[in-house]
Amino acid sequence: QQQGAGGGSSKGWPGPGGGSGRDRAARAMAPFVKEVVASALMGAGMNGVGSLVYFALPLVQRAGVDAYLPDSLNLGEVVAVAIMFLLLSVFFSGTFSWLSGGSVMNPCVLFLQRVAGGITTGQLLSGSVAVLLGTTLGVLGLKEALLRSQIPDLHPKYMLQPILHSTDLQTAAQAEAVVASVVLAFGSLLAPLLGPLSGVAVAAFYCFVFLQEGCSYTCAVMNPAAIFALHAANLDPATWRQAVLSPELWTSMAPYWLGPMAGGFAVGAVLRVSSWLFRPKTKKD
Repeated sequence: QQQGAGGGSSKGWPGPGGGSGRDRAARAMAPFVKEVVASALMGAGMNGVGSLVYFALPLVQRAGVDAYLPDSLNLGEVVAVAIMFLLLSVFFSGTFSWLSGGSVMNPCVLFLQRVAGGITTGQLLSGSVAVLLGTTLGVLGLKEALLRSQIPDLHPKYMLQPILHSTDLQTAAQAEAVVASVVLAFGSLLAPLLGPLSGVAVAAFYCFVFLQEGCSYTCAVMNPAAIFALHAANLDPATWRQAVLSPELWTSMAPYWLGPMAGGFAVGAVLRVSSWLFRPKTKKD
C-alpha cells in the first residue's frame, strides 16, 4: 500500500470476487462512500476552525492563558492553530485512516499516489470526485449549521469566505507548489518512520509550515477541494450560472489546483524513482 501524506493509504478497489452482483457493487462503492464521508468530516472540521475559536477563546481567556503568552503572540491565533493541530491529528491518525478505509481527503495526495504507482487512473478520478463531493457537502452542512445557530458573529459571510491569494497567479501557484511538495515529502518520506506518531508529526509540521507562510501568498491551503467547496458555498442561487462561467472564479481557484498538483507530482515522482532504484533484486536482475 502507498502511504499518503495525510496518514491514509491507498486501498485497492475490490476485485470481482464471489457473491451476488449487488454484493460486488456494494463492495466496489465502499471506498467511494468512505472517501465522501471522510472528506465531508474534514471539510466541515477544518473550515469550522473559526467557529470553534469563537466558543473556545472565551474559555481560554477566563483561564488566564494569555498572561503566559509573549506580547508578540495573539491569543486568538494561538487558539486557532491549536484547534487546527488537534483536528489534523485526528484526521491524519491511524485510527481515522482505518475507520475511513484509508481515505486521503485531498486530490493532490491522490495524484501523488497515482504518480507513485500506488493507485490506478480510475481510482484517481473516482477518488477525486469523492473528495470534491464530500468536502463540498461538509462545507455546505457547516454553512447550514452556522445559519441555524442564529449567532450574528458566526454567519457564513464571516466564517466561510473563500480564501483568495494575495499575489499574482504564477507566484501563488509557486507558493502552493512549494508548500505542497514540502508537506507531502515530509508526510510520505519522513513521518512514516515515526510509526503511530506519524499523523501527529504531519499535523505539527503542516501547522509549522502554515505559520511560516503566514498567508503572505495563499494561506498554505494545499487542498483544491477545500477551495472548490468554499466557492461553491458562496454561490448565489440566483446568479450561480453567471458566477460559474466567470473567468474570475476559475482564476482565483487556479493556483490552488496547479500548485498542489505540481507538488504532488514532484513527490510522487521521487517515490516512483526511489521504489525503482531500491527495489528488491530478483534472479532476473
